[in-house]
Formats: sequence, structure tokens, C-alpha cells
Amino acid sequence: MQKHPLVTLASLALLFTAASTEARERLVPESRKPREEAPPPHVAFTTDAQLYGSAVGFGLGFLVEGARMGLGGRVDALSLPTGDGTPGRDGITLLSLKPGFSLISVDTARLRLVAGLDAAFAPRAAFLGPGLGLQLEACIAGPLDVEALAEVTPFPFTRVDLQAGLALRFGALALRGGWRSLRLSDQGRVDGNVNTDYMSGPYVGLGLHF
Repeated sequence: MQKHPLVTLASLALLFTAASTEARERLVPESRKPREEAPPPHVAFTTDAQLYGSAVGFGLGFLVEGARMGLGGRVDALSLPTGDGTPGRDGITLLSLKPGFSLISVDTARLRLVAGLDAAFAPRAAFLGPGLGLQLEACIAGPLDVEALAEVTPFPFTRVDLQAGLALRFGALALRGGWRSLRLSDQGRVDGNVNTDYMSGPYVGLGLHF
């Protein structure tokens, strides 16, 4: 059966339109094509109280991160017995500011490599040095997460910070608890003698996630 001329013309028009559309899409530069919007950054604030036997501590932290890159900071105020045995207590303040890169970044886990600056302020000394570490956050089941970190400052003072705990989330709020071990040393830079403080004990706190 012979096709009607109008049907033939309509078929040719459709083929031409499809070919023209495909050709235009190939000619559009990648930079002009619509891109998927990046997810909003993750923002978190944490606070915790630490008990190290006769020493106590209080900490505040923050984290802002995107798909891979981020920035975190923390301040710890420590109160501990004097190093020379005299009555009273010594106060030590620790500051940390570290950009980070997520080696693993999935919906249920983050493993960050962080590197930046660590500072320590004691009654007779103040130090500033480089810091390096790993941080882990991972979902175990439902609202229960595990959190852990290992960080070190090699010089001009020594700071070794190890932490492992759990976080129970209720929406944006999280209840946190675990164990922290902290070792600090002036490497003999204050009075020629190596003064070292080692603290280990539980911590409890809160987290806010946005």
C-alpha cells in the first residue's frame, strides 16, 4: 500500500527534529549544561565533660564540611593537680584547628584525614605546633553511631589524643559518651626537665547536627 504524501512528510519532519535536537545537545559545552546542586554543608557542634581521676576537663568543638573537604576546631579547658605537688591546681588550655579531607564519604560513614595547628597554654608556657590525625564517624544501627579519633602533635610539645565512644541521635540532637586518653609533654622546654601529664577517663556530652 502506498503511503499518503502527508504521512511521509510528517515522518521526515519527526526524524529531522530528533536529529537536530541530538546535534544541538552534542554542541552545548559541558559548562553550560545544567548541573546537579551540591548538598548543603554539614554543620556540627559538640560539647563534653571529661573526668580523669583527679583531673577534669571541659571541651567545645565544631565541624563544617561538604562532600569531601571540611574544617574542624576544638578547645579543651583542663584542671589538674600541680606538677610539683604544691597545693592548688594547674589549668591547661588546648586549642585545635584542622582542615580535613574525607577518605571515606558515604551516607553511613566518614573517615577523615585532618592536619592543621594545635596549641597548648599552661601556667609557665605556651606552644604552637602542627597536628595530624584521623577521625571516624559511622552508623552502627538506626540512631546509634560510633565516633573515634586518633591525633598527634609531634613538636614543639607532645600531644597524643585517643578517643572512642558512641552517640545516640534524636533528630539534630545527639547524646555522646565514651573514653578519652590524653598525653601531654613539654619535651623539657620549660625548665630542662621533661614534664608529662597522662590522663585517661570517661567523657559525656551533647552534639548538635545541622
